[in-house]
Amino acid sequence: MAPDDTTKTDGRPALSFVLGVAPSRLAPSRLVLHAWTLAALVLAALGGGGTPAEAQRQPGALGLGFQVGRPGGLAVKWYRPAPVAYDAVLKTDVQEVAVVHLHRLWEQPLPDSPLHFYLGPGLVGGADRLGRDPRLRLGLSTEAGLNFYAERFEVFLHLTPTLRFLPTNRVTLDGNVGLRYYLRAP
Repeated sequence: MAPDDTTKTDGRPALSFVLGVAPSRLAPSRLVLHAWTLAALVLAALGGGGTPAEAQRQPGALGLGFQVGRPGGLAVKWYRPAPVAYDAVLKTDVQEVAVVHLHRLWEQPLPDSPLHFYLGPGLVGGADRLGRDPRLRLGLSTEAGLNFYAERFEVFLHLTPTLRFLPTNRVTLDGNVGLRYYLRAP
């Protein structure tokens, strides 16, 4: 049986926390539910009080942060001329798994709302069992989500359906919530 994105091959959690609960104690569907619940609470708490997103959405703007869910990890976003942005997530525990998710996104503001909708295709690549006989991971994915900006911060949540080809054929539906900080925009 192939390990999922939250458990090492020996059964120990690769990510020691997700909303205060070890991933090994949550079924994948519960993990997604917890991520979406946290996102809804964050959106409700901030109540659309974000400022205009123009500085973050200028070509060349770079955001760095993190996301929790499947996959959790370092989240990077790089804006190109509107409406295009590139999104990457790096997930690793250094010893067992290293996976990168890359997406080209089209982002549009929702009318009369501080929210933006984004959607785009992507690739998944990496390896697991790094400490011994590594196995290649490869697949296609799509990312669809909502985000908003508060000053130089972006709060986002998205769903990522993935069709994995290697090491086995498998379809998954992952969910994430995250936060990015935008460095000085050009």
